[in-house]
Amino acid sequence: MKTIELDTDLHITGQITPDDIRVAAKKGIKTIINVRPDGEKEGDYMTAQEASDIAGESGINYCHIPVIPDQVSDQNVADFGKVMDELPGPVLAHCGTGKRVSVLWALSNNGSLSADERIEKAAEAGHDLSALKPRLG
Repeated sequence: MKTIELDTDLHITGQITPDDIRVAAKKGIKTIINVRPDGEKEGDYMTAQEASDIAGESGINYCHIPVIPDQVSDQNVADFGKVMDELPGPVLAHCGTGKRVSVLWALSNNGSLSADERIEKAAEAGHDLSALKPRLG
């Protein structure tokens, strides 16, 4: 599993496997955030409950914030920000490609970085968030 450090204590990636969760635990990840809805794509993907069970067995906090692509709600942003504020890091957040996680991070990170800085950091991670600039404030 290849991860990208988007921010201090936040690593992002695409879909993860059971083995990725176990490796993440060995690397010191304390919290996993999954933003993929169950059943989003056909294939051999873990459900959120299956991933939560494996994370629990591995000593990792697990949060599921299902986000439909291109439909990030204010509630999704608030939920993501709350998890980032309240649960220990480092955090591994994932979705299909990492873009939804980048969007949630950028929208929930209002205080510490400017809109341009958030767009730039997301671009460095491979995600173009320039269309979000009006929403980033």
